[in-house]
Amino acid sequence: MKKSKTILATSVIAIAATAALYPFILTGNEQVSANAGLESHLQMDQKPVERTGGFAKSYADIVDRVSPAVVSVYTAKALADPYRGLPRNLRYFYGLPDYDPSNAPKQTGVGSGVIISADGFVLTNHHVAGEVDEIKVYHSGHDKSYDAELIGSDKATDVAIIKIKADREFEPITVGDSTQVRAGDVALAFGSPFGLDSTVSMGIVSAVGRKN
Repeated sequence: MKKSKTILATSVIAIAATAALYPFILTGNEQVSANAGLESHLQMDQKPVERTGGFAKSYADIVDRVSPAVVSVYTAKALADPYRGLPRNLRYFYGLPDYDPSNAPKQTGVGSGVIISADGFVLTNHHVAGEVDEIKVYHSGHDKSYDAELIGSDKATDVAIIKIKADREFEPITVGDSTQVRAGDVALAFGSPFGLDSTVSMGIVSAVGRKN
């Protein structure tokens, strides 16, 4: 994949943090509405968030709670036959081998995902896993890679669902109501740009409900 697509691979986690997942990244299982203000969100942990001048000094407790659900998604796709359409006799004349998809060079990529169910369903991007031949999910908490399969994807919204092939339970993110998110809300973005594990950054929701 192009480097730009690798950078964009973190967008699913940003989407998760700022839209579908924002309320629970900050509130856990307590259903505090997004417009209740940062003050309410920071009271939900048993261990208070340290503050300086009225602002949060650390989001470490929130990161500790969310990180087990964040995974890296590695993909591979067989490259198309570069000589397709060339008559077989000309391929033979120029010493070009027959195209074998099972032995073709592969294009690889890496992106981010977030576990949304205990049985291993993962939300990621269409540009990461939507049109590939092989998918593997690396879980840094388990220090292990798992095979995965594509369940469905949507190119228009750049969202895909994959399923980890493993006979075990995972720790999923809590899913809440994205309609409560407002422009200006604080959001944490988790991901794995360039294959780095468990990165996190903070910002605010710049806008909601955009159509283009």
